[in-house]
Amino acid sequence: MQLQKDKSIFFTALSYTLIVLLGSLTPSKTIAQEVNTSFSSDYTLTTIEDIYSKIYNFQFNQAELKIKQVKHNLPASLHNLIRAQYLRWKHIPIHELTEENEIAQDYLNHLNNCINQHSEKLNNNQQHLISTQAYFLLAEYHYNKGNKLKAFQAASNGYSNIKEILDSPDDDQAECNIIKGLYNYYYEYYANQSLVNKASLFLFKEGNKEDGLSFLNLALEDSQISKTESLIYLSHIYLRMENKPKVALSYAKMLHQIHPDNLKFLEYLLEAQLSTNTVTERSKVLIDKYLTSSSPYFQNYGKTYHLLFKSASKEFDSTVLAQQIVQQIAHLQSQQTSNNHLISLLYKRLYEITLNSAYLEELKNSRVYKYKLTIIEDTHTENN
Repeated sequence: MQLQKDKSIFFTALSYTLIVLLGSLTPSKTIAQEVNTSFSSDYTLTTIEDIYSKIYNFQFNQAELKIKQVKHNLPASLHNLIRAQYLRWKHIPIHELTEENEIAQDYLNHLNNCINQHSEKLNNNQQHLISTQAYFLLAEYHYNKGNKLKAFQAASNGYSNIKEILDSPDDDQAECNIIKGLYNYYYEYYANQSLVNKASLFLFKEGNKEDGLSFLNLALEDSQISKTESLIYLSHIYLRMENKPKVALSYAKMLHQIHPDNLKFLEYLLEAQLSTNTVTERSKVLIDKYLTSSSPYFQNYGKTYHLLFKSASKEFDSTVLAQQIVQQIAHLQSQQTSNNHLISLLYKRLYEITLNSAYLEELKNSRVYKYKLTIIEDTHTENN
């Protein structure tokens, strides 16, 4: 389960970070500045960063208005890419929409247009980068939909595109830090999961986790988009994969400070606080953002975090809290969507309250990640 989830995140990571090459390169290399002179100076890096800032902060109405305003000034494929990212964030998780849904079809059409449309305003390298991001977003979407063949095909096309980036000297393309960072980290991570995984990677360029983390930290010094992307993955990696919640907390705090209204980013902060026993009164206020959201997806997070933070306060009736947790688990399990991550968080707390071994087994069966909030401190208990 954990490996499957992280494969999805790997596709997301590679696709998502390629925006660094499209709108947040070093000043002399941005697409906004490289396109021909017919490209208005009003729509340069500042405009692209402004759109992404609004998307990151869940200001979707403002982002949509801005995207419409620049539609005829941006190369068609770049506009399609930005529009796809907008839809992906606004309709989290977009893969849970039916394939017949108009929004899902719009999303896929935008991604395919990124690959198939070519603009005279872009040179071959720029178009190459746009199609690469589209391939990885398609890979992520199809993987989460359960269509592994389509995911593999899209990811393979994307990998062939980024191999040149991976092979390039560090000082030639410093703006590629995130791509190199994620590839290096996830390569070794997957290889260490099993001998089968390691054997399956022999055709790919070898990666190193420590190098990967170093590249991601270097990206913190780049543009705002680059910094945000790096913080997303450093928060996730240190919290749920490296199981170093104190380190994760420092990154999650920075991410939340930059984008305080992004409920997806807020996950890392709240879970890092729970993992480090640094819960504050402010944490409860932040949970209310989930509870008042119009999205059932985020409401699930709010109700789950509410129970976890309640148990962390030490001021609770264990019998009542256990019943509330059981009810929330049943609610999550009754839904068509996959809520295993939240369910595993609740089963761990339920086992700690009741010491019922059946809940321990449910924890092991449901958890997506093995980290502070889903593993039992007693090694003997955890391994039995």
